[in-house]
Amino acid sequence: MITLVPIQKLHPTQDSFGSLSISHKVKHVENAWSEDRFEKYLNDKIAPGILGPNKQIYILDRHHTAIAILKSEIPKEQKNLLIKILHDWSSFNIEQFEDKMLSNDYLWISQKSNFKSLPRNVDDLIDNPYRSLAWKVRKMGGFNKVEKPFQEFYWSDFFRANGIVLNSSSEADVLRVLPEAMKLASSNKAQQNPGFKILKTT
Repeated sequence: MITLVPIQKLHPTQDSFGSLSISHKVKHVENAWSEDRFEKYLNDKIAPGILGPNKQIYILDRHHTAIAILKSEIPKEQKNLLIKILHDWSSFNIEQFEDKMLSNDYLWISQKSNFKSLPRNVDDLIDNPYRSLAWKVRKMGGFNKVEKPFQEFYWSDFFRANGIVLNSSSEADVLRVLPEAMKLASSNKAQQNPGFKILKTT
């Protein structure tokens, strides 16, 4: 089932996002709107979702797209996202639902938060500079995009754990550490990350 839902009614399944990508995505949204192809844009950005307790929809992907649509200069009534419901778990209580989500790797929760502390709306997500770095590394070809929930969060944690120091999501800060991150992304240390590019041997 695919349904059109106002973004403000969607519940995130992660606690942060990378703000560096947002301005780029906002341009894509506004261009699609001005060129009368916004419907196609939404069809290309269908988000997987889970129907949870109280019929709340939890999105598993497209958080950055949702934020970009919210921040864009398009009519408020058009700020929606197409959702493909993967499972109807609305009959579960909140504890059962949390267990089911965790067992399916449908949540990304940092050490500083837990399921109940997840923001209720996508525009309440906090900025994670390492998530911005992971997005930039992928855009530069450092790893492949794959169908793995929260793929870029695995990479963001990897960059943080391997000594990259990044204090903000500003383009200047991200570009400063990008060469180091690109080198790490192609190293043997990164082999377990989703989308790792197999090293070529000569």
